[in-house]
Amino acid sequence: MGNYILLLVSAVLGAGNLAANRLYQKKMGVSLWAGMIYMVFYGIFSSLVFWAVKGFHIQVSTYSLVMAGLMALLSTGYTLIGFLLMKEEKMTLYTLFLMTGGMTVPYLWGLFGLDESFSYARTAGLIMIAAAIYLSNSGKGMQKEGRRPTFLCGAVFLLNGLVSVISKEHQISAAAVPSTDFLLLSNLARIVFCLPLLGTAGKKGAGHPALSFRAIWLVLLATLLGSVSYWLQLIGAKSLPATVLYPIVTGGTIVFGALFGQCFFKEKLTRRMRMALLLCCIGTCLFL
Repeated sequence: MGNYILLLVSAVLGAGNLAANRLYQKKMGVSLWAGMIYMVFYGIFSSLVFWAVKGFHIQVSTYSLVMAGLMALLSTGYTLIGFLLMKEEKMTLYTLFLMTGGMTVPYLWGLFGLDESFSYARTAGLIMIAAAIYLSNSGKGMQKEGRRPTFLCGAVFLLNGLVSVISKEHQISAAAVPSTDFLLLSNLARIVFCLPLLGTAGKKGAGHPALSFRAIWLVLLATLLGSVSYWLQLIGAKSLPATVLYPIVTGGTIVFGALFGQCFFKEKLTRRMRMALLLCCIGTCLFL
């Protein structure tokens, strides 16, 4: 039961991370330059936090270093694609494919790659959560998006799903370092990947808002919320099957994200959104 509570806390923090990310985008925009600034500072802040937690020591293994590099490369990829899509006002499609990929790919990997047990109830829950994601991101805005970014959205689906698979595989390996060290390694790898790209993006950054203290503070807030959320997921991945872990996190993030949107951004829950939240709550409960 304790692991399920950790996952629900992770979902709350994940929703908070999305809210902080949204505030950053409102402040700095959704250009590639703004995205690279966000990722570099995110990597630096997260590395410092977990390095301090480890007493300024780090445990490294070849296996964990490779997995951390892969995870950083994949997460950098879907984040950059996300900023490109949001620049074209395709936030709905990005969110839809990001969340379904992060849930569906590890679920299928758990069934066919890890021989985890099949459950009709959990499969029904997965379908309900997927339907909730679609409902919460469909409507008039969705219909205007068109089919042009389908390839990019498919890449987001696969990349985020593979990040979840890598996280699960790392946590169940005997060659893995502890969760905190893995987070530190992955964030250091993210900095290595992003710094060269930042210089390139900076050349195209003229005319964008200047980096402010408020923007840096928002990245720090997003870092704390997102890093702790992912750390709790890594703890859960040690003992919970992938077919349970990621649907719970996804469903919980949708529910708490909607509540945060209503409380902090004064967003009204439409009939479509209320239906999505109901489906999401029922679907998530089927995994408990």
